[in-house]
Amino acid sequence: MLPKRKNKRTLTYGQCKLEVSKWNSFTSLNKNDPAIIMKIKKKGWDELLSHWPQPFSKKNPKWTYERCKEEVSKMVYLNELQGTSVVNVLRTNGWFDELTSHLIRVINRPYTKDDCIKEAKKYNRRVDFQNNSNGQYHKALNEGWMDDICEHMAKSNHEKRYTKEEISESARKWKNQRDWLNNEPAIFKCAKGYIKPNSSNEDKEFWKECISHMEYIFKPNGYWTYEKCKPIALSYNDRRIFHKEQKEVYKVIQRDGWDDLLQHMIWTTPSGNTRYTDGYFDDKEKAREEALKYNTRTQISEKCPYAYNTIRKNGWEDELFSHMKRHATNKPRQIYVFYWSDMSAYVGQSCNWKRRYNYHLKKGPVFNHIQKTGEQPIFKILTKRPVKEENTPKYEDKWMNHYESLGYTMLNSAPAGSLGGKRSVWTKENIWNIVSKCSSMTEFYKATNSNCIQTCYQMGIYDDIVDKLKSETDGKWYIGGWTIENALEEAKKYTLVSKFQKACSGGFKCLNRNGLLKVAFPKTSNELKEEYYNNKENCRTAALECKTRYEFSKKHNRFYRTACKNDWMDEISKHMVKSLSKTKNKVNHSFW
Repeated sequence: MLPKRKNKRTLTYGQCKLEVSKWNSFTSLNKNDPAIIMKIKKKGWDELLSHWPQPFSKKNPKWTYERCKEEVSKMVYLNELQGTSVVNVLRTNGWFDELTSHLIRVINRPYTKDDCIKEAKKYNRRVDFQNNSNGQYHKALNEGWMDDICEHMAKSNHEKRYTKEEISESARKWKNQRDWLNNEPAIFKCAKGYIKPNSSNEDKEFWKECISHMEYIFKPNGYWTYEKCKPIALSYNDRRIFHKEQKEVYKVIQRDGWDDLLQHMIWTTPSGNTRYTDGYFDDKEKAREEALKYNTRTQISEKCPYAYNTIRKNGWEDELFSHMKRHATNKPRQIYVFYWSDMSAYVGQSCNWKRRYNYHLKKGPVFNHIQKTGEQPIFKILTKRPVKEENTPKYEDKWMNHYESLGYTMLNSAPAGSLGGKRSVWTKENIWNIVSKCSSMTEFYKATNSNCIQTCYQMGIYDDIVDKLKSETDGKWYIGGWTIENALEEAKKYTLVSKFQKACSGGFKCLNRNGLLKVAFPKTSNELKEEYYNNKENCRTAALECKTRYEFSKKHNRFYRTACKNDWMDEISKHMVKSLSKTKNKVNHSFW
């Protein structure tokens, strides 16, 4: 619904008179209830407002002829008018000459040299002379008397306080400009005055002579070349210390991509942990040296994951971890079972069955089956006494076969005897046992996990498994069908390695495994962007979308900066509308 309209007032003479009586001034009435004033003026009831002075307007100006005459008559000298609003009214209305004819014009005589000397003796500094006696100061400055009348004062800041011989003698004491500035700042700043933009070539050469024997603290642009950085980088083995002590050199190496100068370095954190570069432990002797520092696999995996992962990747575990004690899997174990009314079961073993029980209720095959059926399983310990570790696979396999013979569907994905911990349980015997139960590579992948596949590669039996299980129903990935030629051909369809990885993970892994990603994608995403934005035709296409250069700079800032840098702007912006510069006319309002 629309809001109700307020009742319209009927402003009669009596109503207006009543409203006027409520206010103390014309201004307050006009501010709070201007409709009353409009009504009074419209009807001609001026007598209702006659008891108040009327506001100033064109019909009732503030400065009338009589009032200006009265105000000027109070003055004696003409310069008393300066800074008042009366003078503007006099000039606007043409009353200036008539009403100021009686005022005295004071005409000062020019300052003489004696006047300036007399005034200058009152001060000990030129700046005080300028601030307090500006007329005499500028007279002396314009006439060239400053040196004579300011002999008793200190030298001007514009003058050199030290001779070239004094500056040269001072400069020879110091090895760099920072020490010179810190110890003799007055002489250093005086010397810097010789390299101002308007200085002569002679003065600039004098400055170069003063600092010719000094060393740079911060090297100039282009100083650090590859040859100069190399000996400094080779003298460090720790990248963190190198970054701390040679920060400028480190930044140049990172900026220019000279990674080969950093490959021999390790990175030690402030807490003492060591971080290694990629490929550092590909040398077996370095990996052996690192492995001997630890007593268990857990320690090396936590303290030095680089060495641990490299050793496992290259299959050196049995040799390099032989001195280590097994920490997590050397306790007696209990065999247990979860089973459901739908004839599904899961057999497992653990040295701490309570902890393992809680784990099964949070993730894994048991948790997944609970989510699928909505039924809680029955849990049962199968061994009255704990079983020795070496006998665990035999007993677990026995109970799995027992429940299978009863008609249960087993949910176990890993083979019997998977002991956990850091030691791999994927032996050739276990793997071939799984292979014998599968009819295709697809089934083999579902029955194992990524650790098993990696172990097959390390043992060199993956190709034999493929030859035995390969079938037409298998996907390309399961049969290892990505050859280097196929992967390189597929990579040509993509511009970025990230898109190739998402769309074709098998081909990506094939090239990555053989170190050919750089061959397929020689340019990084940043390099491709630089190439795209530095193309003149691309700049021209972006510029055609804009009508002004301002719009071009806002909409395509990267193209705009590139065009300015390469001096393409005039050529690609011919179609654009030029902005008109607004000039402001300066008006000199002087009184006399």
